[in-house]
Formats: sequence, structure tokens, C-alpha cells
Amino acid sequence: MKRFFACGIEGLQDETIPGRPSRLNELQKQEIKEAVISPPRFVGYSQHHWNGKLLSHHIQNTYHITLKVR
Repeated sequence: MKRFFACGIEGLQDETIPGRPSRLNELQKQEIKEAVISPPRFVGYSQHHWNGKLLSHHIQNTYHITLKVR
């Protein structure tokens, strides 16, 4: 209420809270998006569908970045 009375409707918007920086850069993120559009076999895997473990494995092998599956 204090923020509303002090700043009006704009005062109700929460401030952005910075989180941990991404381990992947924008180019890597775009490459991953393009890879997961197609079945995994198009990038050399025998599985028929992407899942968290396979994506984590792909990122480790391609970019040498370890991300755990949540």
C-alpha cells in the first residue's frame, strides 16, 4: 500500500531481482533450441525423444558445461 500511495500504479510492479548469470551464452542457447526442435538422432543420439538427462548430456558434450537435471 505504501508503494501504491507513494508511486501510484507503477509502484506495485516488483523490481527485477538479478539471479545467477547463465552459463550458456545467447548463441549457445539458440543452438540448443534449434537442436531440440529435431529428434535427438539428428545430432547423433539413438533416443527418439529429448529428456532432461539427454539434454544435460548433450550440453556437457557440446559445450563442456555441466548442468544438472531438476
